[in-house]
Amino acid sequence: MTEERDRAASGIAKDDPLGRATVEAIQRGDLRTLKRLLDDHPGLATMRIGGRSNTCQSATNTRTLLHVATDWPGHFPNAAATVAMLVDAGADVNARFSGRHAETPLHWAASSDDVEVLDALLNRGADIEASGAVIGSGTPLADAVAFGQWHAARRLIERGARSNLWQAAALGLMDRVRQLFDNAHAPPAAEITTAFWCACHGGQHESAAYLLERGADLNWVGFDQLTPLDAARRSGAEDVARWLEGLGAKSTQVSGGVDENHPSSVPWAWDDRVVALRRSAQRGVAKRPGPESSGRHGVDILPFDTQPNSSNEMDSFWYLTCGDARSETN
Repeated sequence: MTEERDRAASGIAKDDPLGRATVEAIQRGDLRTLKRLLDDHPGLATMRIGGRSNTCQSATNTRTLLHVATDWPGHFPNAAATVAMLVDAGADVNARFSGRHAETPLHWAASSDDVEVLDALLNRGADIEASGAVIGSGTPLADAVAFGQWHAARRLIERGARSNLWQAAALGLMDRVRQLFDNAHAPPAAEITTAFWCACHGGQHESAAYLLERGADLNWVGFDQLTPLDAARRSGAEDVARWLEGLGAKSTQVSGGVDENHPSSVPWAWDDRVVALRRSAQRGVAKRPGPESSGRHGVDILPFDTQPNSSNEMDSFWYLTCGDARSETN
C-alpha cells in the first residue's frame, strides 16, 4: 500500500512496469487487462504518466490515462469503451496535460481526427470550449482546424463549438463569417488576412473569395512560411490553388527550400511556449496527422521528451512559439 500511495502522489514513469502495462492495455484496446489493472491498483485511473524514471521529465511533463487513450495517432481499438471505463473508474475527463501546454484529452482527440473518442469524451462531460490548445491556448476546435483534422472540426461544430473568424473561414461556415462582418466594425485587416490564409488551408473557395474582396493580403506568408497558395496546394485543394494562380498568387516554395526574400510569420496567436517542428520527413519521428484521414499534415513534430542534441540539428528545426508537442512512440 505504501508503494501505491507513493505512485498516487508522484505519478508513474512511463518505463515503470505498471505504467508500461497500462499504456499498452489502453492503446491495444485490451479492456480485460485494463479492467484488471484498475481493480488491482486503486487510484490508477487518476494517476499521471510522466517521463522516464531516470530523467527530470517525469516531474515536468505528465499526462493522464485519458491522454494516453487520445494520443497520436488516435483511433485505438475499443477507444470509446476505454474512455468510458476510465471515467467510470474516476478519471477526470477535463484533466490537463502538465508541462508546456495545458491541453485536455478532447484537444488530443481533435488533433488526431478521432471522432469516435471525441464523442465519447463529450458524452462524458468534456468541456468543448476548454482552453489550453497548442494553437494560441485555444479550444479543441483550434487544434482541429489548424492541423487539418476536418472530421473532428466539423463534429465539434455539430456538437455546439463556437468558432472565431479564421476557424469559420477554414471550415467554409459562411453564415458565421458574414455575421462577423455585419457588426458596425469589420474585423481588423490582420485578422481578415489570417482568415483568408486559413480558408485556403481548408480549401474553402467561397470564404477565401469573400475575405479577399474585403482586403486580405493575397501573398501573406503564414504558418510554415507558406503563402495562401502554398497552403492550398499542401492541403490538396486544387480548385482553390488554380483560382489563386489565376489571380497571380505567389509561392514561397522555391528550388532548394524556402524563399528567404519572404518575411515569415504565423497565422494565429501563438503562445510563448515552444514546440519543435521538423522541416524534413527523413528522421522518422511522429507527425501530426493531415488534412485527409489517410494522409499526414506534412509537419514532423518531436515527441514531448525529445530535444535536438546539437547545434547542427537545431538548424534543421523551426521553433515556433506554440506549445509542447506530445506524440510519443511506445
